[in-house]
Amino acid sequence: MSEATTLRTLIGIGKDEVEHALSLHAKEDAGMGSKLGSATGFIAGVAAEKVNSVLDVDALEVLGQAWAKLQLLREYADPKKHPAGQTSVVRLGQHDVTHSCDPVLALRAAGVKLTELKLALELDVRLRSVALSITDGKVMGAAPGEASVIARLKYKSVKLKEQSTPSWKLPGEIKFREGIRIPA
Repeated sequence: MSEATTLRTLIGIGKDEVEHALSLHAKEDAGMGSKLGSATGFIAGVAAEKVNSVLDVDALEVLGQAWAKLQLLREYADPKKHPAGQTSVVRLGQHDVTHSCDPVLALRAAGVKLTELKLALELDVRLRSVALSITDGKVMGAAPGEASVIARLKYKSVKLKEQSTPSWKLPGEIKFREGIRIPA
């Protein structure tokens, strides 16, 4: 995995974004502000580092997981239609892929739970074209071209940060080690 393809590179989270989310959360949980007190900025910095360490995952692997969920690929999970060992190449023209996840920051001090901060990370990817190789109900590889990505971090409906890549040149071929299972 190259650093250029991590989620962290696409939307690295800063102390300010986490501090903003904490202030929004404190409005809903009156006691939370007093729990964090003057350490809020420090806590936000540490929390941002933790979120970024979780984002040190290959963005292309995440993109592969999103492709595997496309309705169009469901038939390739059926061994009656596509027997074991058979490899199919599926070409997709220009298309959009979305992926979201909900990281939760559990804030603790001296072993005491202070609060949980629920965030949402959304990726919107527009691809010009891609060819996917599928074997045994798994996406094994992809040959994409160019893409643009919008990555956004939210706390509930409030956008904390948004980053976009006008044109992201993807590698000529991506191999997914174990393959990414297509849900039946």
